[in-house]
Amino acid sequence: MRKSNHNIGQGDCKRWKKLLAYSLCGIIAFSAFHSHPILAKDLEGSRNASTSLNALEPTWAELENSEKQTATESNASRGDEKTKASLSNALRAANSLGNIWDSWSGKTSFEFLNGTQGDGSEKKPFLIKNREQLMGLSELTAMGMAVPDAEGADYVGDYAGSYFALGGNIDMQGVDWIPIGFYRDSSEMPGEVEYAFHGDFDGKGYTIRNLRLNKYGNYDHIGLFGAIRDSKVHDVKIIPDKEVKGNDRIGTVVGYAVDSEIRNVTVKNAALNTSGIAGGIAGEISGTVIENTICDNVIIDAQAGNEVIYIGGVAGSASDSVIADCDVATGTGNTARIQGTGYTGGIVGFQNSTDIYNVHVNGTIGGYHSTAIGGITGNYVSGKLKVARFEGSIGNSQLGSMAREGTFIGTRQGAATNFNYIDDVAYLFANSESKISANVCGSEIADDNDYTYAAHIGYWHSSDLYYTLVQGGTSKNMTDQIFL
Repeated sequence: MRKSNHNIGQGDCKRWKKLLAYSLCGIIAFSAFHSHPILAKDLEGSRNASTSLNALEPTWAELENSEKQTATESNASRGDEKTKASLSNALRAANSLGNIWDSWSGKTSFEFLNGTQGDGSEKKPFLIKNREQLMGLSELTAMGMAVPDAEGADYVGDYAGSYFALGGNIDMQGVDWIPIGFYRDSSEMPGEVEYAFHGDFDGKGYTIRNLRLNKYGNYDHIGLFGAIRDSKVHDVKIIPDKEVKGNDRIGTVVGYAVDSEIRNVTVKNAALNTSGIAGGIAGEISGTVIENTICDNVIIDAQAGNEVIYIGGVAGSASDSVIADCDVATGTGNTARIQGTGYTGGIVGFQNSTDIYNVHVNGTIGGYHSTAIGGITGNYVSGKLKVARFEGSIGNSQLGSMAREGTFIGTRQGAATNFNYIDDVAYLFANSESKISANVCGSEIADDNDYTYAAHIGYWHSSDLYYTLVQGGTSKNMTDQIFL
């Protein structure tokens, strides 16, 4: 209990002077934090600035305890921990992360950086073992892949380019996910993500399930990763929780990938509902390799929104990239399809200086008011398209004479942009003769469906292991080789 100001003895005066001195120090310390924001954050603390200010102001009881010489060593240790936590709270309150991250305050963990679970090297990656640590990786990325050297900050260092790996399966239990490589504050939308993930993420074959990606439905760059650059994401399986919602650059694995690699990834039971560029694996890629990926029971519906939309089973838009050894299946049912009011393809919506090799699509591609529909590519500009199998169906855009629908390519940009059968486009097979007869390319540009047997375009047989090649109005059964 505080003593009355009317009965202050000599000892009490000393204590009151100390109290006044501590209070002044607290005010000065808070002013310093306020004037010079510090990026470091406490992993367990709160972002509440008032908490940090109160923590710096000692109470009368704390002054009493500080003068007692009978305190035990354990009590002193607990006092040190409280002081450290209070200072860390002040650092967190002054950090640069914005309002998007408020809901995660105190729920993330950086323990994967403590040195006991790897050192971030290729041989000993930082191991992420639970939901809170995966959330911590997202928060670390928003901090610029670095923890600044500020007083009270744990795990200080620059982690750009480090290796991270899952230590087991992770059930996200429906937490509203903030993508790894995302905006700091809502005021940054719309715009580019300033701090993309930069490193190597190895799923080690484990599964991330119940990944909820629908809270930020009005934002761009939605996925497990929002934006990555000069990075690798590989050997992981992702099972989303409910719908994946977003505006533009939406993908189950990554929204936007630049100069990166995505390999050996499986996405299962994903339903993407967007108003912009969207893909089962990635929304948009540039200078990126996507290899050996599976989209199992993946459906996409991209409606209205942006002026030009690209929708693809693997990637919505691909430039200066490579897509190889990928499989897409939409499942069955009226709504089980990849569609949108834009350029729609079973593999990519937009193919620009991008090579596509050995891909397979099974399901319905396109639908109401799709600008162009291709079983593999929606809008072709340039690149290789070799070894592709399509055993799905092309949806009806209901655009009449304006429809651009092809079994493999929906349309392409102008007669001046030629593609050459054999050199650029070859080894395309469907599972029926009627699909080949419906045109390889739906551009309606002269000569776009003129090819010879040497292009190896045809259909495989359901009754045996052989196949038939087609050119013009003729066909040739091939029985000296089997179709695998």
